[in-house]
Amino acid sequence: MIRKANRDDWPSISEVSRRSGYEDYINEIGISYLDEGEVIVFEEEKIKAFAKMEFLPDNAIWFSGMRVDPDYWRSGIGFKLTEYSLKYAVERKCTTARLLVFDDNFRSLNLVEKMGFRKIQKYRFIRGVPDLKDFDQQEYLVNQGLFNQNWVFIDASKTPGINSVLNKRDRWKIIKGDRTTFEIISTGDGKIFLDGNGFTCAKDSVDLSGSIYGYDELSVTSGYILEKTLPE
Repeated sequence: MIRKANRDDWPSISEVSRRSGYEDYINEIGISYLDEGEVIVFEEEKIKAFAKMEFLPDNAIWFSGMRVDPDYWRSGIGFKLTEYSLKYAVERKCTTARLLVFDDNFRSLNLVEKMGFRKIQKYRFIRGVPDLKDFDQQEYLVNQGLFNQNWVFIDASKTPGINSVLNKRDRWKIIKGDRTTFEIISTGDGKIFLDGNGFTCAKDSVDLSGSIYGYDELSVTSGYILEKTLPE
């Protein structure tokens, strides 16, 4: 059975997340993970898996945090959760389903591509956040492509409006999500220092060579944003 999670489910969700083998940001967040979006669980006698859905302002649904207990890998649970989420999105009149899969997660990439998702953008993710002492907060119209807003990726062409951007005088542009998520839109003269908790990302088309320092090179990962157009 697939159903919406409640706060009484948190111990089971926490345990599945801990055992799943991924970086356990969900337990770092804690039970408040259940407060944003809609978390669903797959339950047969016990909770064996879960996933999250969030509705975006560009009329897309964002899938994230799918975790399956390793004892039940290759049992089709991931497919069932994704299929359920897609049907739910169609019922809610969403036009697009979107998600992020890191490029070394071959199992998940294979699953979602078989279900009709296609890669639309590659990103790099670097542990650390920028030193912003030389940046001024400005309004900047992001009107094309994807942008990262607190770990969900929104299509700017379908989301009219001004997005808050930190803009350095020498052509640097950085979108600030919350205090732990940033996206480098463009680089300029000089370098910026990355440090601390959180992540900074950039599209693979943004040249970061010689532009950032202070981070652990081993912390750099890459992933794909994938999309699926939903039927009306």
